[in-house]
Amino acid sequence: MKDTFSYLFWGYNVIWAGLALFLIATWMRLGRAERRLRQLEKTSRFAPERER
Repeated sequence: MKDTFSYLFWGYNVIWAGLALFLIATWMRLGRAERRLRQLEKTSRFAPERER
């Protein structure tokens, strides 16, 4: 008879691993979006003139 609660331990670990992967993926996607926006601002017709 196996009356352990090891499934809670593994379930807890799976939840935290999933949350960590989600946060890492979100952070990476935000970084890529930031780079794309900066590049778009550089090439935009409506970009303000640079100060001399």
